[in-house]
Amino acid sequence: MERRQIRSEEDVIVVETDSNRMISVIEGSPYLRHIIPEFFLDEKVDENRHLLGAYQGSPEFVSNDRITMVRANFESMDEGQICHLISYVLQKVILSNGFYMVHAGAVEKNGRATLLIGTSKMGKSTFGLEMALEKGCKLFGDDAIKLSVEDELVVKSGNTYVGLSQIHRSHERIKDRFPNGSPFRYLDSRSFGIHIRGPTSLKHVIFLEPDLLGLNNTQEIDNLNGRIRLYSAVSEETMAIGYCLMNDGVALPSIGNSSNTQRLLESIKASNINFFKVSGNFYRMLNDIETIVNY
Repeated sequence: MERRQIRSEEDVIVVETDSNRMISVIEGSPYLRHIIPEFFLDEKVDENRHLLGAYQGSPEFVSNDRITMVRANFESMDEGQICHLISYVLQKVILSNGFYMVHAGAVEKNGRATLLIGTSKMGKSTFGLEMALEKGCKLFGDDAIKLSVEDELVVKSGNTYVGLSQIHRSHERIKDRFPNGSPFRYLDSRSFGIHIRGPTSLKHVIFLEPDLLGLNNTQEIDNLNGRIRLYSAVSEETMAIGYCLMNDGVALPSIGNSSNTQRLLESIKASNINFFKVSGNFYRMLNDIETIVNY
């Protein structure tokens, strides 16, 4: 039996497992570092932290405030499923400490934060990295953003391992680091000096949308609908929508409660945020995002 302690700033879990596959993913998976804000693997284990017990065996799931116990066939489990299980349990701790997660990218400029929200392949990574490399922004992250609920909604931190798209593999700064081309899907934004941590006031939320008809349609969204869409995006994480261990038939239950969701709702209502939806071709969207960030 082995233990590893995973940290996202002050939010910490201990993983206890008899699975070599689980240990291998924890120690070496870039994807795990992509979906957890400020991922860090501690050298020492604190016995008082929330425990994820991940054991080989017939499917079983038990959870309370101190322990999450999962039995499954981890040795043959897909890397992504293991990563999302770890992220799920860490999010329980993050939420219990008063913070929220959202599947989004986020950039900072002039002391203000902008969220980029969209489904997979809508450009969160590409636009975020482009804004950081070329447009004078700093990058919180491109996938896992941690929010703090204070008098207003605040971006606290994000993932440091960010996606490297084909567009940026030929960028001068990337080529200087990797003359023969980067062999990696992700790069550590800290090593390029473009990463930032908050807290930073959230000023803009941009929803990245598909443009099947080629309308190049960018417009401001009214406050009511913008707030509802932001609340929905954050709530997807607290409700653990889509989290499961599919091959073992284990559904992971919601981690939120009415107190969490009410607190989030009140903070969104109190925040002075501008909402936009952006669609079109890459360069049109990039231009519109830059205009909004500078707005």
